[in-house]
Amino acid sequence: MSKSTDTKNLSARRQRRFLLLRVAVAFGSVCVALLIGELVVLLTGANRDFRKLRTSMVIPREGGPFEVLPCGFVPYATLRCEYGTNPRGYFDEACGINHVFNSEGWREEEHSVQKLDGTF
Repeated sequence: MSKSTDTKNLSARRQRRFLLLRVAVAFGSVCVALLIGELVVLLTGANRDFRKLRTSMVIPREGGPFEVLPCGFVPYATLRCEYGTNPRGYFDEACGINHVFNSEGWREEEHSVQKLDGTF
């Protein structure tokens, strides 16, 4: 082999090693940055979910039955759901909402079975 070929091979090997070293340093830097970020999140408690779970209670109304239908509805009752937060302003002051069920178990007003006069 000639001296020129040995020099080229040595130069190519050095370039490959240098490229491999750069990739390894970049990968290591990303891993260290992610590890530091994870430690910051864990130490500051930023990963905790401060929302409490929804709580529900069934409030029966006078004059109606108080039994859960097979589909899960409670006819003629009010279902009170309370949440931990109210981000969109949809709930009341206690971060809750009332779902009022009719006697059929639907969240709607009572409907008469009788037709109104003039209805065909």
